[in-house]
Amino acid sequence: MGTHWIIGHYRGVPISLHLSLVLVIPLLTIGISFQNLPALMNHFDIPHNALSFPPILHGLALSIGLFGSVLLHELGHAITAMKTGGRVRQITLMILGGMTEIDHEDATPNQAMAVAAAGPLVNLSLGAASLMIAGLVRSLSVDLYLFLLLFGGINLLLTLFNLIPAFPLDGG
Repeated sequence: MGTHWIIGHYRGVPISLHLSLVLVIPLLTIGISFQNLPALMNHFDIPHNALSFPPILHGLALSIGLFGSVLLHELGHAITAMKTGGRVRQITLMILGGMTEIDHEDATPNQAMAVAAAGPLVNLSLGAASLMIAGLVRSLSVDLYLFLLLFGGINLLLTLFNLIPAFPLDGG
């Protein structure tokens, strides 16, 4: 897989960051800052001077939040695999998402389905919670409102994307 760094452990499972992710975060930051955020602000008729923080900080926060969501998604798979008797060797975050290496050849179909569904359920929960909270904070902070809208939308898209019935996605 190339160069990666171990950034932490969860219950003895190494969590690594692939070089490709480090390279894509600046690109995502720029794209979110200068395309997604202005489009969302225009859609909701929010003036561009309503932000307390510069768009680039929003882009960086959302880029990091995206891969935080991917990490939580992969941890959903890992925790479920461990609870069903599987062994998790490693979690790797990279440009195309994440990968959890699991040894669980003796898993029943129900256990395998639970492990596969755990990741998208994490993203569905994050997305739904973010969008609900966004509705509550709109009058308090435009910055937080926009972050939660984009973060929630990203997580709902991750949910749908991962349910596509194609390997190596969870739906496959």
